[in-house]
Amino acid sequence: MSIKTSIKEHFTSNQFRGHFENSSLKNHWGYFFQNKPENNILKELKLDSDLDFRRFSWEDLDECAELFKNVFSADPWYDEWVSLDQSRNYLGELVENPVFEGFVVREDSEIVAVCLGHRRSWWMGKEFFVD
Repeated sequence: MSIKTSIKEHFTSNQFRGHFENSSLKNHWGYFFQNKPENNILKELKLDSDLDFRRFSWEDLDECAELFKNVFSADPWYDEWVSLDQSRNYLGELVENPVFEGFVVREDSEIVAVCLGHRRSWWMGKEFFVD
């Protein structure tokens, strides 16, 4: 089975769909997935009017570092990010990468989601890798 097929099956499985339908995320299922038999994935992102999606900026670093520390020190990861300086340094190294690309999502002016990664050249063009 190809990686693409595995990912598609993972995100369109009944268990994954059930997770969305039985949680506070149920309203977000339609933003990312639709019932198209050819791929079940939207080609464009539909934005919730209460969410602000934008590119990462250096001004976001401290808030992202705090969120990162809190999330990855808890279930299911239980990493040992004991200080804000540790997570700030880690994220700072990612951001300093010349091919860095990052996005944040704000809800009521608070960062609630972060996607940090980098672009990479490939024989088919540019790819984005989440770090």
